[in-house]
Amino acid sequence: MNFKGQAVFEFTIAVVFLVAIVFYVINYMNSGVHGMSVLFNRNVMENKAVAASDLLVKNKGVWTGALPVNIGLADKRLVLNETKIQYLQSYCNSEYDGVLEKLGIKPYKAEIKIYNGSGYVLDCGKIIKNVTSAEVKRVVVSDKNTPLVLTVRVW
Repeated sequence: MNFKGQAVFEFTIAVVFLVAIVFYVINYMNSGVHGMSVLFNRNVMENKAVAASDLLVKNKGVWTGALPVNIGLADKRLVLNETKIQYLQSYCNSEYDGVLEKLGIKPYKAEIKIYNGSGYVLDCGKIIKNVTSAEVKRVVVSDKNTPLVLTVRVW
């Protein structure tokens, strides 16, 4: 007896199973890689938000009028100078991309706000709705002894 037809059928079934297994493995790996890349991107945004908030509250900065060479709002550690806050607001209104670059946030976008209990003394950038972002809040004091809340959101 000759079983050539049987061998071709078994070979076809084996190839179909092999292709299905390879497709499943590639699909599984793709979903894992995507999840890890989202997590990595979120961690990078969080690191940039922390670094920018550190720079703002711990660094005195170098200001020539309202134009910063280095951005920093501190008089002392965690004590912010209200004049520098106003300078940053005017600089942000005219050069938003420059603020992002000097804070090391680029290529991401950021929203930087300082709230004094009655309103925002700094409102730089607007976050887009329904976007993954990282947020850092710092409680500090102004040079006039007013409590302030600094919020940096990076997306």
